[in-house]
Amino acid sequence: MAADSSGNVAAVGSTFHNQSFQDFLVVKLAGNNGHQPWQRELKGAGTGIEQARSVRIDGAGDVVAAGTTDNAGTAYDFTVAKFNGADGTDFSLPDADTDGITDSTDNCPTVPNTDQANTDAALVAGGASVSGDAQGDACDPDDDNDGWTDFAEATIGTNALDNCAGPPGSGGDAWPADVNSDSFSDISDVAFLTGNFGASVPPAPSRYDIAPDSPDGFVDITDVARMTSVFGQRCS
Repeated sequence: MAADSSGNVAAVGSTFHNQSFQDFLVVKLAGNNGHQPWQRELKGAGTGIEQARSVRIDGAGDVVAAGTTDNAGTAYDFTVAKFNGADGTDFSLPDADTDGITDSTDNCPTVPNTDQANTDAALVAGGASVSGDAQGDACDPDDDNDGWTDFAEATIGTNALDNCAGPPGSGGDAWPADVNSDSFSDISDVAFLTGNFGASVPPAPSRYDIAPDSPDGFVDITDVARMTSVFGQRCS
């Protein structure tokens, strides 16, 4: 058993399962109330006795445990594993971007993103009219899934983290197809483009240059075609 400076405790041993028998066990206990924030078990390919025998908590609060695991053909193998002190993430598992979140649970496994922010999933959870995806913002080319990439929206001037002028997002000028921010793409929005047809940007506002991806610096047929491709649709 080991304790950190806050009195949190890490304890090790083994736990029994009918199929795998005794498995290497590490648990973390909160010092203020004894609650168990996490428990982790390791097992080899064999079915013999596996046990964590010693444990330390390092200066970062992470837990390092040592013991043995049973692997086919090699029997009792010396095993050392390191776990994130806060959530028990096993640092020995693959983590290609070294952000402390293992690839199997990381929503951007090749781009560091410890916050795991996923804007479109959050918008969908709030009732937005877009579809969510499993990509985190750090690797998602279209964070709000409104059909325009983040790069394009940065040029157009709309909010790449919101899909619509109204809730559940933060609101404002969010959807490139909705120039007047009334939550519809209709003839009034097309009129802004046709009223500046053929103009370069600037002097025409970059807000009217919504195509292609990336915008080309002109208000032309590509912009009108992109707008009419979503004509009559509304966002929420």
